[in-house]
Amino acid sequence: MTETKNLAEATALLQTMLPKIAKDEKANAGTYSYSYAGLDQITEKLLPILGKLGLSFIAKPTFNDKGEFVLAYKLLHVCGDMETGEYPLPKGGTPQSIGSAITYARRYCLTAVTGIAPGDDDDDGRAAEAGHAAAQEAARIEAGRRRQVEMQAAAIRARDKALDKDTTAQDLDRIAKKVKNDGLAGLTIRNETGDEEQLLTLVERLQAERTPAGVAE
Repeated sequence: MTETKNLAEATALLQTMLPKIAKDEKANAGTYSYSYAGLDQITEKLLPILGKLGLSFIAKPTFNDKGEFVLAYKLLHVCGDMETGEYPLPKGGTPQSIGSAITYARRYCLTAVTGIAPGDDDDDGRAAEAGHAAAQEAARIEAGRRRQVEMQAAAIRARDKALDKDTTAQDLDRIAKKVKNDGLAGLTIRNETGDEEQLLTLVERLQAERTPAGVAE
């Protein structure tokens, strides 16, 4: 191992020893293809050099103090010096898309913090953007699905309360207002006979049925 006093000295020396890494791997992103240097290719050539200079690189996906999903990384020197940082990761998506984003983030952070630049162009950056967009779209779809489930569950609770024989016309008036405020009015639900009926129509019908004759609504 080449003895270095601190992180600054080690990284300065490192940047005179950086290996040349070609983008030998190919990938197809649908509308275009791109070349990139794989993480295994980079680490195979770079990590032994880091070790000889008393340096090490570690990274892990985690949640930061703000609750954001990030890749936290450190470039450490044996003297205790370190350079730390974070790279944002997608909040949702398939396990495959999240795994790809983490791999890209590890590769990006390692090359950025050491100064190595595989090949000539950052083609895989476009792939990462596409992966992030896909993950965001998947998260949006999942959030919409959860919202639909929550609304349906709320509609069922409102219906069951409305059908309860102890629920008064005044109670039904409050239920109708809440149904409107919560955006549930147009939801179709099974009524007391098993037929489909819009929730608000059901509530207002029951309210009319339970309002004593001669009493204004």
